[in-house]
Amino acid sequence: MADPRHRPPRGTAWLLSWLVRDAWQTPLGDFEEWFHEIADERGVRYARWWYRRHVWRMLPDRLLAKTYWAFSMLKSYLILAYRNLLKNRVAAGINLVGLSVAIGVTLVAFLFIYSKTFRDTTHVNGDSIVLLEQVKLEEGETHFYGIAPVPLGPALAEDTPHVSNVVRTTWGFGKVEHRGNTFDQSVNFVDPAFLEVFTFPLAEGFPGAIDDLNTIILSHNTAVKYFGDEPAVGQELSLTMSGQEAVTFTVGAVAEPFAMNAGVDFDALLNIANATDRYGWFTDDEWARDVTTFLHLSDTDALPDVIAQANGYIPQKHAAEQDETVQRYQATPLTQISWRSELNASPTGTPPWAPIIVLSVIATFMLTLACLNYVNIALSAASRRLREIGMRKVMGGSRAQLVGQFLIENTLLCFLALLAGAALAALLLLPAFSEISGSSLTLNLFAYPVLWGVLGGLLAVIALVSGAYPALYIASFQPVTIFRGQKVLGRRRVFSQVLLTVQFVLAFITMIVSLNFVTSTRHFAERDWGYEQDQTLAIEAGDQLERLSGVAEQLPGVADVAEAREHIGRSFNAFKIAVEGQEQTTIIFDTTPNYAEIMGLRLLAGQYPLASVQHTQEVLVNETFAATHDWTPAEALGQAVQADSTTYTIGGVVADFHYDNFHHAIKPVILRSGERAESNYLVLKLNAGSAESTVEALEAQWASVAPGTTMRYVFQDEVFDHFLRETRGTQRVFVFTAVMALLLSCMGLFGLAAQNATSRMKEVGIRKSLGASLGHVARLINQRFLILLVVAAVVATPLCTMLVEALLNSVFSYHSGVMALPFVLAYLIVFTVAALTVSTQIYRIAVVNPADVLRDE
Repeated sequence: MADPRHRPPRGTAWLLSWLVRDAWQTPLGDFEEWFHEIADERGVRYARWWYRRHVWRMLPDRLLAKTYWAFSMLKSYLILAYRNLLKNRVAAGINLVGLSVAIGVTLVAFLFIYSKTFRDTTHVNGDSIVLLEQVKLEEGETHFYGIAPVPLGPALAEDTPHVSNVVRTTWGFGKVEHRGNTFDQSVNFVDPAFLEVFTFPLAEGFPGAIDDLNTIILSHNTAVKYFGDEPAVGQELSLTMSGQEAVTFTVGAVAEPFAMNAGVDFDALLNIANATDRYGWFTDDEWARDVTTFLHLSDTDALPDVIAQANGYIPQKHAAEQDETVQRYQATPLTQISWRSELNASPTGTPPWAPIIVLSVIATFMLTLACLNYVNIALSAASRRLREIGMRKVMGGSRAQLVGQFLIENTLLCFLALLAGAALAALLLLPAFSEISGSSLTLNLFAYPVLWGVLGGLLAVIALVSGAYPALYIASFQPVTIFRGQKVLGRRRVFSQVLLTVQFVLAFITMIVSLNFVTSTRHFAERDWGYEQDQTLAIEAGDQLERLSGVAEQLPGVADVAEAREHIGRSFNAFKIAVEGQEQTTIIFDTTPNYAEIMGLRLLAGQYPLASVQHTQEVLVNETFAATHDWTPAEALGQAVQADSTTYTIGGVVADFHYDNFHHAIKPVILRSGERAESNYLVLKLNAGSAESTVEALEAQWASVAPGTTMRYVFQDEVFDHFLRETRGTQRVFVFTAVMALLLSCMGLFGLAAQNATSRMKEVGIRKSLGASLGHVARLINQRFLILLVVAAVVATPLCTMLVEALLNSVFSYHSGVMALPFVLAYLIVFTVAALTVSTQIYRIAVVNPADVLRDE
């Protein structure tokens, strides 16, 4: 008799049970019997060795068999899934459209967020590149600047072996003359190691070209701008900078198109030695000049030692600038720079959180709506598969097999939706969004491997979230209840109704938010700017201002001429001023005395500055400046303001005006009369109908005194056009989202209405046979959908009020606020479209023949 204490190896026994689980004759008992016989005859140790040997010998054959049958079952599942999708074309088509649109929008949102938040991840040396920063104490507060003194980087490279390379960058604007045309061009001056430290693949040329001071390297877009499809290397460009004579540079290389998440990039590169030797930018004490400085470290663990070495040069910085307040230096890794929202003079910028949040919410809404829609449609379509489910269970199908079958069908549909959504994003949504946002987004799976993970994650999440409940619910049906007719989908409608209500809550939210955004956009276009912007022309005259001003004064179309160093809507400066001994940062415009009057700034108290009293140091302030100090406009007159060691007297108060776009709140402003030599803008008040002739005359004069350059000008009523275009682009994104949300919700409503009509056909037949009218039956069958919409509207209203207010406050400093009209329009649109959707089932009710329905009963 076998000793019960003798047991086969536990792990090998489990492996054997798994290998033969699906076999017709299970040899588990035989194996255990043989094990005990051998244990009694030759000992337990030998029996266990024999057991392991025979199990492992059968492993290859059994694995092959299990793999074969697994693939056979998968093939069978896929064929069934394909046939069922074809059989239920309407439901499958609705789900395919909804999921593909949601996936397309999600991909666009992900690419935008990825490009703005995960900056500069494509550089080979990215983990060992750091940005050198200055930490300063200003007005009792700590400020961070992404710049460092010009000599600091090279000094660190000499002092410590941990710094492999130093890359300093600075930039400026110039004019490029090419083939008879003149272009504005930004130029980056960099150390020769720039293309060695950073990874910028070249389409033409070689990185060493930057060593030559007479060679320029272009980005892909810049090369296309000047040379089109022609090879650019070896071509020449004439560049004028810093008011000096034009210099001819030879194109030495052209970069490949930049990665969409590039934070560090360029239009054109020149050796930084040009900034000193050719343009004299750093001819004075270089410790007083700051540039962007990157360090390439050979050992990132040694960064604290490098920073300690850098802090040793703080005295040189203070010696060069007596009022400098540098406390210390620090460094930030390249890939983390964009997350430093407090960093001033950042070389990569910070993520625009408002559109990131908006797009995240939009993508989440769309995916949620699509998945909820899928659940409702799947439950509706399953009513036609009850007998199939019952037969498969009677024939021995397990619940796990049924769940697997439904999940495979769902995964197949989701995979098709993933392909369609990716195609929709690549061909339609991304080009449109890139044009709106100014980004260069591409769905390149080979350039950005992270996209494979995103697509796989989307497929897994959508397949599981949208298909798990229908699969588990449908597979739980018992055959006896199905064949007796006791299981009819649609009688337990609570879950479907909750899902539909949530869908329409989201639809109401997106529709109301979109309409509020549209209303705010219209409000921006109609908003009072605080001055008269019509018939005003501003010219960025620079060195030609005096000569151009003399010409403008003689033109018959010019009513008045003013000059300014900063101009409303184009530029402004922030300076520290003192009032009653307290310092504050204030926006300052330096202008000629007649500037405020030409711009039509509205006086609330006092008078405009007079040319005869220009040097009495009278200034204008806006009403926000007065309110900051608790003065009324009248009380502000005569108050003293100290700026740049000079005391000014407030001679007038003007109404607040928008000197920047509506994203930013109006701050305290001072307008003071500056010296003419400091002016940069020429501001003209034009007579009606004279704009075109005046511009032509001034351009002709400009061409004669500054040949090869372009006169830059703007009409004052166009200074916010770029902001308004961006806002309208965002508006289109919201409207598109609202339409898609409403479409997906109505798809779910259609599925639930179809399911409801199917489940109540016998009731419809009985009521019609008893004389009920079509209107009465249709109202009775569909009235609960009206109740669901009313509940959704009630739930959505307070949510929308809070969301709209929070969104507008976070994006715009000035907006129209939460208005009733968008709510009313949203209710009308959603209820109308929902009514049209439900009405599609009225035809089915109308054509029902009571005799046919009751005969089946």
